[in-house]
Amino acid sequence: MADVKLSSSGGKMLRSQRKGLAFTATSLTNSYTLQCNGQMNMALIEMPNFTNAITATLTISDENGVVIMNKASIAENANTMLDATDDFDKAMAGTYTVLITLSGVAGGTGGTVYTTFYLI
Repeated sequence: MADVKLSSSGGKMLRSQRKGLAFTATSLTNSYTLQCNGQMNMALIEMPNFTNAITATLTISDENGVVIMNKASIAENANTMLDATDDFDKAMAGTYTVLITLSGVAGGTGGTVYTTFYLI
């Protein structure tokens, strides 16, 4: 079963549930499954102000492990909106893995990266 389900609603913008991915001081990756049916239009990535100066990479892979969307160098302590200019405008149907990879350890007490996806 998918952690988050998202289906198109007949041409109206639909937003996924905001999903938090917790990172400890030393963890580098975290992921969840996204069941998606529709045209991915945007992704919002909310990065905390980690103790160490790091960036993140968002990777979305299909059921076969094929990377269909990837965005590197997402800045910490910022909200980053990804759209068609970032190649985040794709028709999607099925179950996907959403993976956040940090460029280094977070340090301190870690933090939580939040993701929200939008379909049309």
